[in-house]
Amino acid sequence: MEKWLLLALAVGSASASLAQGVQPVQASQDPGAQTIRAQKRIELRTALSEKRNSNRTSVAAEPLPAARQLSPSERAEMREQLRRYQPEPLQWQPP
Repeated sequence: MEKWLLLALAVGSASASLAQGVQPVQASQDPGAQTIRAQKRIELRTALSEKRNSNRTSVAAEPLPAARQLSPSERAEMREQLRRYQPEPLQWQPP
């Protein structure tokens, strides 16, 4: 019992001392600092949007490879395979 009491006191005092050492960060009320932060955000957004737009144009500029066209017999075979692997539609039966 005495061990548990000592443990509880040690944990309580340690957490109290940690809580006193941590101070919340306060937002700067300096308008100059707010302007600098806003300018950095704008620069970052601009850089990211330029990167994003360059990726889009490079992908769109690449020609797509020509797709192979199936012959009529290959299409018929594909349809037959689809019919075989599709489950039978359930018939509704009144209760």
